[in-house]
Amino acid sequence: MTFADKCKLLTNRRDRRVVPAATDIKLRAALLPRR
Repeated sequence: MTFADKCKLLTNRRDRRVVPAATDIKLRAALLPRR
């Protein structure tokens, strides 16, 4: 799965607003490099 595909998944989930904020944060943490 490419980075663009992941972005599409995040966008789709945000549009539906079904996924809780905690899951969204976990997805962001997985996508973004840990500092």
